[in-house]
Amino acid sequence: YRKKGIELLNKGRVCKEFVGVDGKVTGVTVCKDDKMETVACDLVVVGVGARPNTSLITDQLEMENGGVKVDSTMQSSVPGVYAVGDISSFGLSMYEGRRTRMEHVAHARASAACAVRSAMSKPQQPYDYLPYFYSRVFDLSWQFFGDSPPVSDKCYTVEIGEMNPQLLCVWVEHDKVVGVFIEAPSAEDTATARKIATARPSITKEKLESASSVADALSVISAAL
Repeated sequence: YRKKGIELLNKGRVCKEFVGVDGKVTGVTVCKDDKMETVACDLVVVGVGARPNTSLITDQLEMENGGVKVDSTMQSSVPGVYAVGDISSFGLSMYEGRRTRMEHVAHARASAACAVRSAMSKPQQPYDYLPYFYSRVFDLSWQFFGDSPPVSDKCYTVEIGEMNPQLLCVWVEHDKVVGVFIEAPSAEDTATARKIATARPSITKEKLESASSVADALSVISAAL
C-alpha cells in the first residue's frame, strides 16, 4: 500500500462523521484517545460487514445460523418457499452435511439456479457446493477452495513457495487435502486447485514438504487423485 502512495490509519481511529460541502464529501472525522481530527478525502467506502435481514420471516420459517434453514433443494420448512444466497443455511454434503451459511456470489448464483430447478420440478442432484473465496489487491490475487479447519493434532498446513512470485498453502485433515489456497493462479492452476479440493485426495506431509515449487506441489497432489 505504501508503494502505491496509500497511508493506512490503523491505530485505533474510529469514524465519527463525514464532512462535506454541497452534497460532496470532503473529509472524515476520526477519533483516537478522545482526540478528534479530520482526514481530507473525496471518496468514502464504508466496509462494516453485513448480515441477512430475516426480521420479516423469523416467525414464519425455521431459522438456523442466522439464516433460513433449507434442504438440499434450497426449500425452506414451508413447502414452495425457497431461500438462496447469504440468507440460506444449508448442508455441505462433502463435509458430512455440516450446516453453514456462505456469503459469496458463487454460492448466490448456484443456489438460485438450484432453487429454480426445484420449483419447476426439474430433475437435479442435491445441492453440493464447494466453498470458494477470492480476492485481489493491486497486482496480487488469490483463490481458496474447500475447508480451512484450525490446526490441531488431526489437521496441519503446509506452505510452498512465497508470495512473490507464487504461494500455495494446503490444509490436510485426517491425511486428506481439504483446502487449497493459491496466490497468483493461472487458469490451469485454478482448475487443478478446485479439482483437488473437491476430490480430497490422501497425501503425506513428507510428500508435500518435498515439493520444490507450487507447480511441483500441485503435480504431487494431483498424482494422488
